[in-house]
Amino acid sequence: MHPFSCTQAHLCPQRLLDQPTNTQKGLSLTTNPRCHRQRTAKSGTHTVGYYDHHPTVDIDKPFVITGFSGSRSHSVAHFLAAMTGLPLTDLDRQIEHHAGRSLALLQREDGPNAWRNIEAQLLIRALKESPPRLLAVGEGALLHAKARKAAWKMAHVVYIRRPRPTLLANIQQGLRQNPERYPIFIDRYPQDVTALEPLLATREPIYERAHTQLDVMDIQPVEVARLLASRLGWST
Repeated sequence: MHPFSCTQAHLCPQRLLDQPTNTQKGLSLTTNPRCHRQRTAKSGTHTVGYYDHHPTVDIDKPFVITGFSGSRSHSVAHFLAAMTGLPLTDLDRQIEHHAGRSLALLQREDGPNAWRNIEAQLLIRALKESPPRLLAVGEGALLHAKARKAAWKMAHVVYIRRPRPTLLANIQQGLRQNPERYPIFIDRYPQDVTALEPLLATREPIYERAHTQLDVMDIQPVEVARLLASRLGWST
């Protein structure tokens, strides 16, 4: 039994509705169909508890969600994970946990490429994790040749593409809210879209090899996640 199964009355969110009353003596929560449900997976149909992990889609490989700074691809990945129940690894947070410092601090103290090798190692490791998951990766995660080769071979790569003016507006807004929001722009606040071009020139040829490319305008990440789920044929 899962330690957080809803058969433990004190943990079940339905407990106030479903606990036995004076007129329902002997009724166990284990008999309540709302506290358990059936799902079909590749291993067959089985019962899972209320708190057990049960994604609404079944994937046989990781899905890497990427995009340039300001594309809000990380937020899209988080919303997609919430909608589908798929496990999610946010590579930026993994890097910070591994290094014990924020990306911004790594950038300031060790230089712009200090965390790229760490990023590549962690991406390759995440691609091998089971069960397959969503991977939210940074704008330059696929610049590393070894990591890029592994992603093309082992995963389905998704590129979230937004128009340059939208990227610029999102980056500027993010930097105003938090000057460390985008590490690659810490010491070079972009005044116009021309400031993005050198970086895009090295990244777009890689992004455009993605298995799925989703063009979106100025819409919220949750809407982009819905569009992406529909494009992939996923039930949410």
